[in-house]
Amino acid sequence: MNYERAYFGLMLKASARDTVEGYTERHHWYPKSIYPEYANAQWNLITLTAREHFIAHKLLTRILPESEPMKQAFAAMCHHNKGLRRLKISSKDFETSRQYLSDSCRERMAGKVGLAAHRKRVVNIYKDDVLFLEGVVMTEFERDYGVDHSNLAKTARGVRKHARGYRAEYVD
Repeated sequence: MNYERAYFGLMLKASARDTVEGYTERHHWYPKSIYPEYANAQWNLITLTAREHFIAHKLLTRILPESEPMKQAFAAMCHHNKGLRRLKISSKDFETSRQYLSDSCRERMAGKVGLAAHRKRVVNIYKDDVLFLEGVVMTEFERDYGVDHSNLAKTARGVRKHARGYRAEYVD
């Protein structure tokens, strides 16, 4: 299938239409993530029905398979709730959109420190402003002493004065 031909055929059909009955959405004929210079151009905006808009984004993911913004837009459309009605899509489209989201998250997180490393924060613990424990891992202290992580972390940032009588101070 020639996806570009189908996409531009859809755009031409919609642009030739005078009015649309019912729910409509605005679409950038030339995607603003790829053509930012046309983002605010009036000629680049077109009114589509919800179904046409969905099909347009599905076609754009086929035309531009390496474009992260196109994948994210399509995935968002597959998982978006419109009011109280849930958007119904095929299982194939759902699978494709989930794969796009997964790939996108994996690429964004590449090279970043994992969640486990963030939780291994070393702190000094004070009880009644007296050093109680020195150089302990915050999560281990929280587990052993039954202190809530969020509240103890807030004491380390200076947002709270104490958490169950304890105060943490990050060790750099």
